[in-house]
Amino acid sequence: MLLSSKCLYDFNLNRRYIQFNDLVIDQWEMLGSASLSRPTKVTTSPLFNQHGSLYKTNRVEALQAEQSLSISITIDVRKLGKYDRELYKRFVLSQFARHGILYAIDGMELIYTLALVRGVPEVYSNTPNSVTIDVDFTLPWGYWVTADPRTIFFQRYDLCDWNEYFCLRGLEPCVECDCLCVPKSDDRCRCDACLSRCDYIKIENSLCVRGWDALRTFVMDCESRYRIIMDCSARDRLWHRIEDLYDFSFCRRLSESYLIATTFIGQTTITTNRVTMFLDGEFIDPIITLNSTTFKINGHFNGRLVIKDGLTVQYIGRCGEICTVDIPQDDIEIQSGFRLYVQQGSNSVRINTGECNIGSCVRIRYQAMTP
Repeated sequence: MLLSSKCLYDFNLNRRYIQFNDLVIDQWEMLGSASLSRPTKVTTSPLFNQHGSLYKTNRVEALQAEQSLSISITIDVRKLGKYDRELYKRFVLSQFARHGILYAIDGMELIYTLALVRGVPEVYSNTPNSVTIDVDFTLPWGYWVTADPRTIFFQRYDLCDWNEYFCLRGLEPCVECDCLCVPKSDDRCRCDACLSRCDYIKIENSLCVRGWDALRTFVMDCESRYRIIMDCSARDRLWHRIEDLYDFSFCRRLSESYLIATTFIGQTTITTNRVTMFLDGEFIDPIITLNSTTFKINGHFNGRLVIKDGLTVQYIGRCGEICTVDIPQDDIEIQSGFRLYVQQGSNSVRINTGECNIGSCVRIRYQAMTP
């Protein structure tokens, strides 16, 4: 079957960088080139009088080292009004003057990572109304996170009206907002940019609802029509169904067994340790296994156990009233492994609850990663 050129473009495998901090990067006119380096932490030493090299590793999957990225950005101000042109260049440079989150589209997924700006050289040119700058990033995480569709929102954006989103014209300091969308500034500056941003943090504007139809405008339209807003607390605040709050959830329905045993498919490209387990129900000295990591928590619990990477445990239950207690490390017996992890493909979960009560549940959240 011969695919049309449009279908082929929909599945373009090149990684496309679409936003850094608040700067929307237009794919057709702004982004000139991009080069990403993905080194790993593999080291070798030459073998004496033998073919090849000596390497030392106890794992099949290589650990990722920090990445480096160089992109070329062209600022074209012909579409802007006379008084906005210099302001727009200053705005672009201000975005690259600070570190922040870099967003990209990889295949049909939205991903992001922390980007540290190493340098912003400017290329001299006699071309009027435009300038090209080369930006060099260090990406210290060494991986990209697959965006949670319930924490990503789309705000309407138009380059011609870009100043309405940031209101840099005013003589007074502009309103700035924290992650809870609470304005904090002098009342003399009447600017609704931040509050209008919060108007878009709604389920109907989320990546969960808008999906690929919104993402494709970044790469297929002549101009980007959206700006990305990430609100990490929105998942718990806006969604209420169990299947929306967790990446995996399983509850025991039979009371004849002490065991909860199941498998799930990990939607991650490389193994991730950004994992949190939630155990809900009654447990007596539970023994918990996630893949090859097994540990025991000593005690009698009736409520929720929250287990994070590094095997730190909190108990949320009744002790006279609802309270949260950190479980001492002395009460956590590690039997194998030392970290929670979710891998690509099949993952196994096994919990000996010590109780035969119906309704005990295991729920998991994890950050899917890609190199």
